[in-house]
Amino acid sequence: MNPKIRLLLVDNNSGDARIIMEMLKETKKAEFAITNSARLDKSLKLLGEEQFEMILLDLELPDSQGLETFKKISSYAPGLPVVILASIDDKSLALEAIKAGAQDCITKSEMNSNNLVRIVLYAIERKQAKEDLKESEKQLKEIRKNLQDVLDNSPDGILIADSNGRHRYANKRLSDIIEYNELEMLELTMKDITPADDLKKYAKMYKNRIKGEKTPNLYHRKVIAKSGKIIPVEMRTTTTVWEGEKCGLAFMTDITERKQIELKLKKSEEKLRLMIDKSPIGVSITDLNGKFIEVNPAVCNMIGYSSEEMQHKHFNQFSHPDDEAQNKELYEDLSDGKIRYFELDKRYIHKNGSVVYVHIRSQIVRDERGKPLFEMAITENVTERKQAEEQMKKRMNELEIFNEASVNREVTINELRKEINESLKQIGKEPKYDIVY
Repeated sequence: MNPKIRLLLVDNNSGDARIIMEMLKETKKAEFAITNSARLDKSLKLLGEEQFEMILLDLELPDSQGLETFKKISSYAPGLPVVILASIDDKSLALEAIKAGAQDCITKSEMNSNNLVRIVLYAIERKQAKEDLKESEKQLKEIRKNLQDVLDNSPDGILIADSNGRHRYANKRLSDIIEYNELEMLELTMKDITPADDLKKYAKMYKNRIKGEKTPNLYHRKVIAKSGKIIPVEMRTTTTVWEGEKCGLAFMTDITERKQIELKLKKSEEKLRLMIDKSPIGVSITDLNGKFIEVNPAVCNMIGYSSEEMQHKHFNQFSHPDDEAQNKELYEDLSDGKIRYFELDKRYIHKNGSVVYVHIRSQIVRDERGKPLFEMAITENVTERKQAEEQMKKRMNELEIFNEASVNREVTINELRKEINESLKQIGKEPKYDIVY
């Protein structure tokens, strides 16, 4: 069962008041809890003490008459719907009250249960609808304010333009990027902020986007600031409906710093590439399966193959068969994270069939999360050193034999021993003999 509608009846005519209360009680459309008051001062006191949902008001009271009666009670209870109870004589006065904010009026002489109840219920519904609308507008205003705050504090510039390219909305960040204030932005078109060399390209793209054709929605372009400075921006574009019209919506990010960093990085990469290409030391990069991705000229010169011939081939395809197993084992340990790097003396087979001795230092390059990306190796050709060591070893053996055959020739022995010591020094080893003169 619906709760009773609490109604304040303000009428000093006891007969009229009794009839009105009977009319309201006999309806089945709603149930009313009616409080009757014959004076304005008593009515105001009741409104301060009790809760009501509407007021039936006769404008002619012992302590207040005319439109002033409505104004006083309305100002005291501005949220309540008021229906004016009018006589034929003061019907025009009742209409003035409606203009001042009353919900409706009903003439007592024409009043019956049905039309009285209908007017009372409609008045409550209209007042509630008005309050709901007011609350909705308040919420909408708050949403708009919050949305405006979001847009103004967006790290991206936001621009809405109509089908002719005229700006319809620009947020604060966009104004910061291209140096126009928000009002100035609304006086511009896309043409005004586009460099002349790019105008034809982007005008066509924009026109196609508004038509609904497929166009790039993420790209880099340049815009002209108020000072004439060219600003590189990243554009993310789509379409939207703005004030009933299909418009273009663009999010712009100032990428000036990013471009500067990219330029510095590019220059650094070019320097690094030049250093690697000109380095006498071999530098190679392989994938995690051991296949060459890139080799510098020093590696190519070392084993006689071009970079193209080595790409996508496993390093062991160029290794001496006797060194393949050890190299493969170390590489797997490196890839599995068991070791951080390894150093290895091994042999490559030159394209002409000769043996090339190398010293390799290899490690895995990882990203910031530790994920392995590729393997990088520094390779030094040590063939000449190996050959020198072999020749030195052969000569030392010959000298040792000669030394043993010259036991009784002291001077010759000392000379031989001196030569042996010098040979040892040349290969970084300690002298073997003390020379006695």
